[in-house]
Amino acid sequence: MKKCHVCGKEINEVDVYCPHCGQKLIDEVQTNKETKEIPLKKRSVTLMLAFFLGAFGFEDLYMHRLTAFYLKFGLAFISMGLLVIPLMIIGFIHFLIILFNKEYKDGLGRKLI
Repeated sequence: MKKCHVCGKEINEVDVYCPHCGQKLIDEVQTNKETKEIPLKKRSVTLMLAFFLGAFGFEDLYMHRLTAFYLKFGLAFISMGLLVIPLMIIGFIHFLIILFNKEYKDGLGRKLI
């Protein structure tokens, strides 16, 4: 049996709220953080997105690099396709960087699997 962190009375292990004082338990909040963890990103998916859709920045969206995605996608959209060739070159360079850099990390600082 564990104890409530507010009233100190004993409660069941599975209780989310204390049956005595009604306070939400701390362990439930910690469990939610553990279960909502963002999965690791795959190198193969990132490479395909960079090769085929790199001009529009969809690999940046997949990698949680939202600023880079908004910039690339916005430039492609606002220019109505006039900047697609330079953006394709940038996307291909990004593809090569991901391909040859084994220590490449996503926007959250985690290595690709």
